[in-house]
Formats: sequence, structure tokens, C-alpha cells
Amino acid sequence: MFYFNLNHRVAGFLKSCMVFAYRCIGRKTISFDDSNKILKDFVVSHTSSGPVELMAIPSVNGKSSQYLSNDKVISFRPQIVWEANLKDRIKSIHVCRSGAVMLNNKLVLNLDFGGNAGLLNSPFSPLAGDENLLIAPWSHFWGRYYDFVITLLPKLCRIETIYGKEIWSKAKICYPLFNAPYEREFFEKLSIPLQSLIDTRKNKSFIKAERVVIANNNEFFYPAPSDIQLLKDRFLVKDGTSRQDKIFITRKNRRKILNETGVREVLEEFNFKVIEDQPRGIMEQIDIFQHASVIVGPHGAAFTNLIWCSPGTRVLEIFNSGYSPPYYYYLCKILQLEYHYLLDESELSEDKRNVGKDIMVNIELFREGLQKVLMK
Repeated sequence: MFYFNLNHRVAGFLKSCMVFAYRCIGRKTISFDDSNKILKDFVVSHTSSGPVELMAIPSVNGKSSQYLSNDKVISFRPQIVWEANLKDRIKSIHVCRSGAVMLNNKLVLNLDFGGNAGLLNSPFSPLAGDENLLIAPWSHFWGRYYDFVITLLPKLCRIETIYGKEIWSKAKICYPLFNAPYEREFFEKLSIPLQSLIDTRKNKSFIKAERVVIANNNEFFYPAPSDIQLLKDRFLVKDGTSRQDKIFITRKNRRKILNETGVREVLEEFNFKVIEDQPRGIMEQIDIFQHASVIVGPHGAAFTNLIWCSPGTRVLEIFNSGYSPPYYYYLCKILQLEYHYLLDESELSEDKRNVGKDIMVNIELFREGLQKVLMK
């Protein structure tokens, strides 16, 4: 533990030193509002979404969640695509190792969840890799399935809608690649050639460009409804089948259900199909969720696939009592799905530090809660 804390402190110190060095030579991350002001003359697409109200809802087993037991109104930034080029106030365009865009050798844009990762290049990194047109859809070194599908992929869909599929052969797409099978599959569906990708994580230099196409995100866990609709329109294939499955999504790692055997026994009583936690192709995941009438499972990235569900699909999300965020409730709201949730019997108080805690379900209360969901 001491070794971990020491390493964490050293990493924090080094990051602070890097930020200080950048400031000494004039580089800095600017806010979204300031980024938007600088880019105001380069807008190629601008759409807006009205606010979404999340009404407080009780759990099916009577326990309350501080995140789901209070009303909340979600507001949205405009969904914008810009194409910045070298003119007027823009004298230079570079993409950093994090995928962040830097203008005029000093201003790192913040178009989604912060831009400080753009300061992690050495202040004295060479400026190399001259390209005509770049697309920079992501500016962070972290990210998994949820992050890719919810935040990065809609940007690419927006860009394709504006420019057409030809854009993928005309421009290079650069960001710290996730290097995951789902990433490659989605690129294949978008007809993005592998030679058009630049993994900025592997590039120690800034990448210079004459033009760059960029887009923004909304608040992290509340993507704009129009972006989610873009995903449905682009990837959901209507196959004409009427299969309606009741499915249970399992988890192997963190947030797994410790007494899953008892949960499965209850689900067998109601003819549920168990979807084991194992690698699956994108089209298989879409097919599973597209043809589900009821979905039950512990909170996790698999629920990202609620995007592919039909309106009216019933969802029962299972949480540990210490972490019950409303992100998938929000997805259900904008997708017209019927959302329910159950908190386990632990005495944890709500805290984001409990994000990975496992779940222990009260079997009888689970059976009663499931009956309520199925009877509605």
C-alpha cells in the first residue's frame, strides 16, 4: 500500500511539473466555452436537444438510492462539429499524444471531459507528422466499451452524416486507440480503413495539420438524445424477426453477484435466458439486445447495449447499495424503455468509491421485485 501511495504521489508530482513547464512556455488548457469561442467561425454542424427530466423512482425492493430517489433535469450543450483550418487567428494546428487539439502552439482545446491530458507531451516535443486533414474524436488516454460507444462513436457518426463516407479515405483519424475488438468492428461497419488510423499514444511528437475536424460531447454520462439516435440509425438492422427473449446479463469481475446461483434459480422459474460474461462480436450484442423483452443484470458496461433495444423493453438493474448511478436510467428514459432497479442488502452508504463493490442479493426480495417488473 505504501509503494502504491508513493508511486501515486510521484506521478502526481511529475504531472504537476509538466503542467508548470507548459505554463512557463505559454501552453494551457482552455475551457469548453473558450474553445467554442475560438472555433465559432469554423462550425459546420450545430444541433440542439431540449432538457430531459429524470423523475425520482423507488427501487423494487423498497431501499432508496440518493441518485435515483430525487428528480433531476439533464440539460445539453449544442452538438457541434467544427472544421478548423489555417486562417485568421489560427496560425497552427497540432494534435497531442492524448488526441487533444492544440492551436497556435499553446491553446489546448477542451471539447468534452477536460483537456489536461494534452499537456502530457513534453513541452519540448518536436512538431512532426505533417497531414492535410485530421479527425480528432477523443482526447484522453483512458476508455473502454461504454466510453467508446457513448462518446467517441457518435462523433464519428455526426462527421459521416455531414461529409459522407468519402471522408474516411480523405482524412486521418487520430487519437489514443483503444485497440479493442469492438473498436475494429465498428470501424469496419463505418468502412474506415485501418491505414486511416493514427495511434497518437505511440507518437512522441505533435502531429501537424492544415485542417482538423472535431466535435464535442455533452456531460459524461448523459449523451445527447440526438447522438444516441444517430447510433441506432447507423448500426441497428431490422431483421423482421419477432423473437422476444427474457435475458439475464452476468458479470465475472467487479460488481459481480456473489450469490448468483440463487439468482439464476429464480430466473429459471420465469424462463430467462442467461447471457454469460464472455467476448462477443458487435452484431451479436446488437442482436441479443434488439430481441430482448426483459433485461436483468448487475450495473456494468453491458448495459451500454440498451441502445439497441426496442421501446417498451423492461430493464431491471441490480446495484450494490453504495453505488447506484442513474446513467442507464437516463438511457432508458430517452429510449422509451421501462426502467426498474434493485439495491442489494449491504449497509454501504452511497459513495463513488464503492464503484467496484460486489453485490449480495436478497433472493426472496429479488423474486418479489422480478414479479413486479414482469406484471407491469
